[in-house]
Amino acid sequence: MPPGVDAQRLQALHRLLEQALATGDWTQIGKIDTAIRRQLQKPAIRTPHDADVVAAKQQLKEMHAKALQACMDECDNLRQRLADHVEYGEARAEYQQVELFQGS
Repeated sequence: MPPGVDAQRLQALHRLLEQALATGDWTQIGKIDTAIRRQLQKPAIRTPHDADVVAAKQQLKEMHAKALQACMDECDNLRQRLADHVEYGEARAEYQQVELFQGS
């Protein structure tokens, strides 16, 4: 493989992840995550000897950490929304029970 290709691939993944994170495109982030895993499994990237690969790998690692935190935050938001809907549903069911007993 020509010199610099591995570093360029890591840099491209970094850019794609940054863009997907900026737009909140969780489907794309998942696809990029899979591509990152594939790249990191390559021996030339797993144990790099090229300083450019080491630097690109570190930058991607930092961006990936930001994406992971954003995903965790989004999961927390969705979990809270789901809990709110469940709570609203329980309140609605309670109103229906009260109306049933009162004959309204």
